Amino acid sequence: MLTFFNQFPQRISDVTTQLTTHGLLLTAPATPAPPLDPDDPWASSRPTPPVNRTTLAWCTAAQMLSAHHGTPPSAPRRSPPTR
Repeated sequence: MLTFFNQFPQRISDVTTQLTTHGLLLTAPATPAPPLDPDDPWASSRPTPPVNRTTLAWCTAAQMLSAHHGTPPSAPRRSPPTR
């Protein structure tokens, strides 16, 4: 019998399987701290920590966005290099 609480492991499994299928890492790497911007005193000067994409919260958000946009999770599109 499917209950509210046993849906969570299945949600995590579904999303991590989709990420793996698309070749996406299950842990998003940390990003370096952005350069200080004197015109934006409220900007963060801290690096972004790595993101664990196997948590229930992350998988739930991925499924909600996927359902909202009507598309499966996929690899991010990369912008062409600027000259």
